This record gives sequence, C-alpha cells and structure tokens, in this order.
Amino acid sequence: MNWQTETWYCREGHITLYKRPSKKPRWQMRLSIPGYKRYITKTTGTADKALAITIANEQWDNAYLLWKQGVDPRGYTYTSMFKEWVNTCYAERPDIAKSVLGFNRYLIFFDTITMQDINQLYVDEYWQYRKTYWETRTLVGNATKNPAIRTLQLEAGKMKAFWRWAVARGYANRQLDFSPSLKNKGVSRRDAFTREDQDSILQLCRQYQHATGQGVTVKRYTNQVLEYLIIFLLGTGIRPGTELERITWNDVVNRKNHSIVTVTGKTGKRRVITNKQAKNALYQLQQFTKYDKPNDYVFSNYYGNSRAINWSGNFSKLITTLNITSNKTIYSLRHSYCTEQLESGADVYALATNMGTSVKQIESHYSHVDIEQLRKHLVIT
Repeated sequence: MNWQTETWYCREGHITLYKRPSKKPRWQMRLSIPGYKRYITKTTGTADKALAITIANEQWDNAYLLWKQGVDPRGYTYTSMFKEWVNTCYAERPDIAKSVLGFNRYLIFFDTITMQDINQLYVDEYWQYRKTYWETRTLVGNATKNPAIRTLQLEAGKMKAFWRWAVARGYANRQLDFSPSLKNKGVSRRDAFTREDQDSILQLCRQYQHATGQGVTVKRYTNQVLEYLIIFLLGTGIRPGTELERITWNDVVNRKNHSIVTVTGKTGKRRVITNKQAKNALYQLQQFTKYDKPNDYVFSNYYGNSRAINWSGNFSKLITTLNITSNKTIYSLRHSYCTEQLESGADVYALATNMGTSVKQIESHYSHVDIEQLRKHLVIT
C-alpha cells in the first residue's frame, strides 16, 4: 500500500503536501529550502487542503528567512538540543552525561529560547542568574548559596562542550564565550531600542498588515497580533518566551490606567503591572482576536496556539529589514522597558519586582542609565 494517499506540490516543488493512510488523515508538509541540505517535515494539523497550503507557505517563508540569516531553519530550542546532546553523551561518554544532570535545573533559564536567539547577552545574564539561584530557594543536596568558582568552571566546561557540538552540527551559527565572570570585571551593558527604533519597527509591522500574495490572511493576522505583542513587551518588560506564551485572558485584570497580568516563568509566578499603552494594546487585541475566551492564549497565532508561531523570528524579520544592527533581539524589548523606566526615575526595587529579577542585576547591567541621569543634573562647563 502506498504510504501517501494524496500529494500536492507548490512553490515549484519546494513544498510538498501529502496525506498518510489513517482514519483521520491530515496534511503533512515537507519543505525544501534552496541551499539547505535537509528536508523540514512536520504536520499542518489540518485536513483542509486550502488551510494546509496557507500554513505550509507561512512555515516555508519563516524557514527561508532563517536560512538567509545563516540560522538552521528548524528553529531548535536550547532545551531540546541540550537534551539531545546529553542523550548522545550517554552513548559516547556516560561519565560526562551523568555529571551534567546535577546542573540541569539551572538551564530552565534558557527554556524555549531558540538556538539562533542565544547571544552573548543571554550567556552573561545566565551566569548572573546561576550565581544568585539559591539566594531565594531552599538548598537541596550539596548545593550552596554561593557556588564555588570550581563548580562554575566545571559547569561552564560542559556548556562549552555542548555549544561546540551544536555548532559542528549546524544547530548554532555563532561562537560564544561561556566562561563565567569570576572577577569583578563589570557586566555587559544591555542593548535597548531607541524611541526612533521602536517607532520604525511598529510602522513596518503595520505595513506588513497589508501584505498581499499567498497566505495573505494569516500574514496580516500575525503582524496585527505582533504589533500588540511588541507594545505589550515595551510596556511590561516581561520575558519573551514562556512568560509571554503562557498568558491567558484569565490572567489579565484591568484597572483604570493599567492592567495586572499574572505571568509564570523561570522565577515562578508573579503579577506584573503594565503601563497604559500596554493596557490599551491588550484591549485592542481582545477586540481583534478570534480567541478571546478566558482560557484562550492572549498572544495566539491564527490557529489559536501561542507556541506554534515563532514570534522571535517574525520580530527578527522586522529589525533585519530595517537594518537595526548590534546584538538586538526580541529580548531587547525587555531591556528597553527597563532603561526607560530607570530614565523616568522608577524605584529600582519596584522595577526589579515587576520584571522578576534582582536589584543587583539591574544595578549591574543598567548602571549607565544612572550616569546619564547624573550628567543631566550636573552643571557641565
């Protein structure tokens, strides 16, 4: 019996849609990206042919953009690749694999971040998170509140080995320094978007809402939601990724000039106070979206799933088109929020609570803001 019951080709054969024999057959897709040696195969999740074609074209566009940027288009997450590396180690070096298990708990920091989004800023922030991990938690096993330098060096060695493995197999496309900062050398300054950058990004996002061509309905819908998402991140400073993806309308409580949003992430559950712009974006999104029930994800894609779309990839497309350089990613919206709050005179303790981070980390990464504020209040002749 043929394993394919129906087949459909588009994009000059770069997209193949097919069904397999089953009681409830759904369209599967096989994507071929020019210059990329592997096929990308996944399900469309639907039996409707027209919808399957739209989904496949959207997935092909995203994969092609990633490949043009030098990134593996399958969008692997750090967590999934790290698990694969550990499994490989069990077969080749079981001694290494067993030693890795001891610090797996810390790697939730990277959670669902894709490999292409991991940059030096993420790595630096990880070590700050790792060093203070036990300050607010109950110690278990041999853990200590202040990890020994040797412990951090051993963990860094394993992270370096993993990253070399990922680069060699094409899962990552950049070399990073995973060495922990053991001396007081200062911490890297956080890249934030200027107000001009923010305006340009939102303007381009609105232009994309008038897209034409294949999959136009999905593209317009995606970019409309993306606009509200950007405004929300700029007005809350929450972490893109799990914190953002898990929010449902049940988690949103509206007040006169702000909203209170319950988020769950690497530091647990907390309530976040939005600014007025973010509150308005939530209101407009709820009027626009097809998914406005209490248990629906706030930032759902066209099909109602918050994790089926690569928001980071769509955002990267905007800043790449605008030629906004440096190490900026969607995570830089969080840094922009923090920088603007500090420049406006926000209390650092309240800001740390709202962002789910520590005062120490804010003071380390954003001390340049204090210098700018000091300069404004001094008489310089």
